Amino acid sequence: LFQIWIQPDTMGVKPGYTQQSFRREEKLNTLRLIVSKDGREDSQKIHQDADIYASILEPGKAVEFKLRPERGVWIQLADGQLDVNGTTLIAGDGLAVQDEALLKITANRETEFLLFDMP
Repeated sequence: LFQIWIQPDTMGVKPGYTQQSFRREEKLNTLRLIVSKDGREDSQKIHQDADIYASILEPGKAVEFKLRPERGVWIQLADGQLDVNGTTLIAGDGLAVQDEALLKITANRETEFLLFDMP
């Protein structure tokens, strides 16, 4: 269970709380958008220019993520073990990435993680 706090992009915005469940199948071997500024793809809305993706990768499976210019990524592992462009992460690890065009994320065993895409 995660609790995530993100500063809003506008002062004076009333704090809010939402909760939504995503089935395992929606996150399996893909990056499932769960939070975004505009609520696209049935994600939760947030008052910030940030997209948050959830994923569960089976052993040996991989996903790719293209970074947009002037943005960075934070990957937070909940469980398992990942290889991200040659860097190995284990449960509880986090990784900040900037100045990369493409991330190749491969699971060494079943792995659950979040990916934050933000300026």
